[in-house]
Amino acid sequence: MSFDTVVKASLGIIGAGLLIKECRKIPKVDELFKDVSENYNKYYKKLTVNTDYTMPKEKFDEVVSVLRKYNFNELANRYEKAGKEALGKNDNLIHLGEKDKKVKPFVNFVIAPFKFAYNIVTLPYRLTQKLIGAFMPKKAKQAEIPQDIKSLAMSIDKIAQKALDKKLPPEKFEAFVSDNILKGFNSDSMSNVSNAELSNLAKTAAAAATIWFLMTDNYNMVMLKSNGEDKEGADTKFKERFVQEGSRLFYQTLLIDLFNSTFRNQYNASLFGMSWISLTNTTMGEWLTRKSVGVAVKPHTRDELLAMEKEKNNATGFTKKYYDFMTRLTGKRSIESYNVNKGQKPAEPAAAQPVMNTSDYMAMIKSSRNINP
Repeated sequence: MSFDTVVKASLGIIGAGLLIKECRKIPKVDELFKDVSENYNKYYKKLTVNTDYTMPKEKFDEVVSVLRKYNFNELANRYEKAGKEALGKNDNLIHLGEKDKKVKPFVNFVIAPFKFAYNIVTLPYRLTQKLIGAFMPKKAKQAEIPQDIKSLAMSIDKIAQKALDKKLPPEKFEAFVSDNILKGFNSDSMSNVSNAELSNLAKTAAAAATIWFLMTDNYNMVMLKSNGEDKEGADTKFKERFVQEGSRLFYQTLLIDLFNSTFRNQYNASLFGMSWISLTNTTMGEWLTRKSVGVAVKPHTRDELLAMEKEKNNATGFTKKYYDFMTRLTGKRSIESYNVNKGQKPAEPAAAQPVMNTSDYMAMIKSSRNINP
């Protein structure tokens, strides 16, 4: 991995993307691409989405009456209005459109590695297309489902469970509605973006801002320890840090999606819930990152590190191929190549120069310029 190889790979990806785009102008080729894409989307949607989520009108009306009982009249009115718009003509059901199934976060977790790899590989082409698209006329947006119906679909299960719970104290129900439901209808000051997406966006932005400095720190540290002689080792550590940070971004993107979606209620319920989910997520991400790039998780002696390296070298099958790939990618050197000769004394520091006093300094200036000080 070097700047030249990255540039060449990016140009190759852009060229391949543009070629495929041109090939799709051929009807049969375009039909093939559409068939593959549509079949994948249909299967994914079947696994993860209830395309026609409904609720009996009688149950819906009961929820609305409970809201009026506790003086949430404005919210009840909005529910009633949205319910009328979503009421089926013949089946007496409230049709709330699409709603994610509980299994969706786990399906996303399985496909995330492939999606991440695809996004990384196609990044140069997608950036090029965005640049070209900035100068092209924009397409008209399709009509969206009204915000109130969206909010109703997202909140109806939670509020129905609380509203129809006869054992729930009134003050707890009122607090639940105020803290969790009313925000769903606030499209002016509340974000419609999920916490998982916001977390991943923040993580990606932080990684992009810091990765160069971390790579440079690794490079400079090797140069300092080797008195500027081990440029090869510095380059290797520079690349290793890039791969490590890329691996960290991959695993934390994966885990943020899984944890923040699966434990959404706990994450949003309290600072403690957010803290333990973030702690678990980050710990697992850091452990997987180091394991994936062959970096030790805890402190070891040199003999232990050599034994671990020997075990990797003697691995077989996929594990061996994986570590060989990471070695080629980073130009990783073996630990033994960093051997220091026993008994070798460190280089003597250069002799300190004597400090010149003020009178000597002024005399030197006078003689060199032949002027009065």
